[in-house]
Amino acid sequence: MASIREVPSKVRRFERIGAHTHIKGLGLDENSNAVKIKDGMVGQEKAREAAGLIVKMIQEACMLLITFTRSISVLLPRVSYEVC
Repeated sequence: MASIREVPSKVRRFERIGAHTHIKGLGLDENSNAVKIKDGMVGQEKAREAAGLIVKMIQEACMLLITFTRSISVLLPRVSYEVC
């Protein structure tokens, strides 16, 4: 019968930390319209344009208020903002 024995391990723990990104912005043109592929962003054009609007409002010190209302057990967002 074969004997069972522990084999010494020479496995080293390898940890690689290389977190980085190639994203440089929202990929918007000078009119705040999303470009198909720009600044490392691809797709989600409407979401990027909406994010650009929020960034612009924050930069111009406008207020943005997002509240939620409950309707049939679902939270519905209601956005109100002040135009500068």
